[in-house]
Amino acid sequence: FPSHDKMEFKRAVSTICDNSGNLLFATNGVYIADATGDTMQNGSGLNPSVYTSWYPDGLPPPQMNMIIPDPGDADLYYLFHTTIDDPFGALLTRYLYYSIVDMSLNSGLGAITSKNQFLLNDSLCKGNLTACKHANGRDWWLIAHKAYSTLYYKFLITPNGIQGPIIQSIGINRTNDVGQAVFSPDGNYFACYNLPSNPPPNLEIFNFEIS
Repeated sequence: FPSHDKMEFKRAVSTICDNSGNLLFATNGVYIADATGDTMQNGSGLNPSVYTSWYPDGLPPPQMNMIIPDPGDADLYYLFHTTIDDPFGALLTRYLYYSIVDMSLNSGLGAITSKNQFLLNDSLCKGNLTACKHANGRDWWLIAHKAYSTLYYKFLITPNGIQGPIIQSIGINRTNDVGQAVFSPDGNYFACYNLPSNPPPNLEIFNFEIS
């Protein structure tokens, strides 16, 4: 970003580039910035919550955002995003939102055409959003985890939109502690880790069927 107008980040950071490595846009969970560093058109006001208002320089928990290209339109991008919706209680995420970025607008700098759309309403672990490409090389899988449970929510992003959730129970009962989730580069393995709790182990590695 230009040195005079930098987006501030904590840990909820997502960026995406074009095929040549040029930055398209970035988000810190509070707003979206275009390639110049300015707030993208209609890009403010993500994740409506008291908690979000406490952190105008970016949300603290990691993996609160995930940007996925629309498999059916090269100009469109999905931004999946969350915050903490219960800051005075259990510190839970209650909503998984999505917003849509159209990079054909505003002279190629992009604009938000749909914002803060509800995708899921449940008690979710804060952060831990991650994704991998489908075996067909076009579609995408998005994964979220229900707090205090063994349940994973899987969404499939296709040219026809967002399908799911597909719900699977597997592994240990995950608390709401901050952690990270990641796929192997080929998408065949999925790993999930949370801060130490009782009982260990806290790292799990699963086989993942990407087709």
